[in-house]
Amino acid sequence: MSSTKMQAADTAPPDPTLFQYTNALKQFISPTTILPEKATGPVPTNKWWGNLLSLNAAGRLDPVYPSPYAVFIDNVAATIACSYLYDSMHQGPINVNGAISYYYFPRSSNLIFSCQAPSVQFSVEDWDDLTVQVSLTSGSSAFLRSVMALGQAYMTIQHGDVPICLSSESGIAAVDGQPFGDGFLYHGQVDVGKFVVTLHNGQRWLVCWSSPAKGQALTFTCDKQVLKSGAHFNGIVQAAIVASDDALQILEQYAGGYVHRGVVTCDTVHGFQYHWETRRAAVQSQQPTKASPPVLHFVLEHHKSILTFHSQAVVPALTLHSHTRGPMTAYLIDSASGNIWDFAFSEQDEQNVERCAQFHAPRDPSVQDIVENRLVDHLQDEINTAATWTLPPGYYFKGKALQKYGSLCLLAAKLASYKEFQTQVAPLAATALSKLKQLLDTANEFPLCYDVVYKGLITSEVFVKHDVNVEFGNAVYNDHHYHYGYFITAAAMMYHLDPSYMTKNTRLCAWIETLVRDVMSASIADAYFPRFRHFDWFLGHGLSHGVTSVVDGKDEESTSEEINCWYGIALWAAVTGNTSYANVSHVLLKLAALSHRTYFFVSKSNVTHPPEFRKNKVSGILFENKCDYTTWFSASRECIHGIQMLPVSPVLEFSRPLSFVAEEWADVLCKLELPPSNAWQSLLMANYSAICPRTACAQLQHCTMDDGLSRAYALYYSLTRPSS
Repeated sequence: MSSTKMQAADTAPPDPTLFQYTNALKQFISPTTILPEKATGPVPTNKWWGNLLSLNAAGRLDPVYPSPYAVFIDNVAATIACSYLYDSMHQGPINVNGAISYYYFPRSSNLIFSCQAPSVQFSVEDWDDLTVQVSLTSGSSAFLRSVMALGQAYMTIQHGDVPICLSSESGIAAVDGQPFGDGFLYHGQVDVGKFVVTLHNGQRWLVCWSSPAKGQALTFTCDKQVLKSGAHFNGIVQAAIVASDDALQILEQYAGGYVHRGVVTCDTVHGFQYHWETRRAAVQSQQPTKASPPVLHFVLEHHKSILTFHSQAVVPALTLHSHTRGPMTAYLIDSASGNIWDFAFSEQDEQNVERCAQFHAPRDPSVQDIVENRLVDHLQDEINTAATWTLPPGYYFKGKALQKYGSLCLLAAKLASYKEFQTQVAPLAATALSKLKQLLDTANEFPLCYDVVYKGLITSEVFVKHDVNVEFGNAVYNDHHYHYGYFITAAAMMYHLDPSYMTKNTRLCAWIETLVRDVMSASIADAYFPRFRHFDWFLGHGLSHGVTSVVDGKDEESTSEEINCWYGIALWAAVTGNTSYANVSHVLLKLAALSHRTYFFVSKSNVTHPPEFRKNKVSGILFENKCDYTTWFSASRECIHGIQMLPVSPVLEFSRPLSFVAEEWADVLCKLELPPSNAWQSLLMANYSAICPRTACAQLQHCTMDDGLSRAYALYYSLTRPSS
């Protein structure tokens, strides 16, 4: 199931002369729950199930959210709780947009599986692109084991030599209509391995189990409000929320099947595939068939527009809701199609990416526009001002500055190609490129080191200051795709303007190449970096938060900085001739842009957020269990929206559709009254140039600029917008 083309990349050890190797992160955090044999390789640091890698401050595991379910594993009580929380949504207060400011789903353990055995230990046993396998084990034979995946239709738990024990925080009211309480006795049947559990909160759950020993039937009793089988059980137990009687019939029909593994391949620029490995337990109520029945699995909204399925693969009568990404529709994984889900983008999508994922904008400004907006004067001022060419501390702000300088270099080269400006601008272009080279070669105060604990590049500042929060949590793997994307893009710009420098400074080239591996190693064979550290192939976008626990799950805040990372790698692929990187980065650009339009940009046609939230127009911070109209650093609206607009580059034309830009401006941004001294105004105006470039350029002539945006480049960008 592996992909040769996705593995056509460097898998050698990081150069120890560039990155000092260290295990010092262990003094702060380490993946304590992983089986020792798995901990020797790369550890996924930013996946949806990352809360299971280590315990929180209270010594417990925080929740994970394999939508449509939430799962709460208690490593102390030895329980696995599966919940469907959508009906218990809590909404925040109404804000200035006339919308709720946030929504989330309070924790509630709907159906709890207990591992009744001594000295139970929790472990993360295995993982791949789409699944994670966990267990609660006692000794060598007693265990609960589960493979979880986003989109799972059932919570599937393998039982090993332990009784089936079910309870609920809400309390069990009835089993197959029989009232539950003291004296309860359920006589199972040899040919029926299922019942419906009704909870006191009104929910119904289908519970199915695989066949026990031939000719035997399970009995269940009430043991201190726990529904408990009379004998130890070895086999599969599945549970699923029952939303309707029609849903119950579908769930019974497909019970027993589940996803065991899932690998992603991406061999061309046109799409990607999920290769599912499925398993099936013989559920007693089903009639035997010659062919293995398909496996039921949910998809998200963005999947539906790119899946190349036949209509019979859709089960429209079964729809549930994810926590923060809207409705999920049931589809089938069918062995007749090789258990493969194929996703394809249109030729138009690739043409749009190809047009916008370039060093320069798709259109050139006219000579008249350049003159009227004093573009050459602004460029000259910025290049010749010594204060322009300084690097702030920290990888994030340093990266932003470097990409800004790279954009200045590109602009100088572009204007020098006009015969009207060549004499004046050509010397400026040479000066700017020389300064960019010097800055890229500047040693960092706190060099990146290679962390052998999780396997990745982190700042050494954490060890000097003994604080994992420095550099926005870089050392605990927060935001690497944001931070390193700037460096990758800036270096690609420099090499584009002077390809010979790649051989003149091979250490810089190797340093950047290793940053690419840190954020987007595509190879299964890479023993030094996890595969696609930040990108989630099921959600269709990146996840920012690293290895520390967060009760609402992983999150993404700045969609545009994620796009910038994949854009930068596309540019890097162009200057290095790496076809594999080019294909994968273009697929990531298309998939991330689709997901951003579906879940982060809240247009009038949006169906993924509650109607009460949609007037906000953007999601803010999108967690797995919470959507919060804010940022990590400010609750001001210009920040909430502006963080989705930086850095300014040609690829934003692809990732931020004009229709949404117009809606967002009309509904929210036009109502902001920002003084020219507010630097966020420069980003809002660059964004507004898609609607009215003349007005935007007039504002950009004098407003304070964002620290990652030059005035000359903002004007150039605004003059190349389609509407101009």
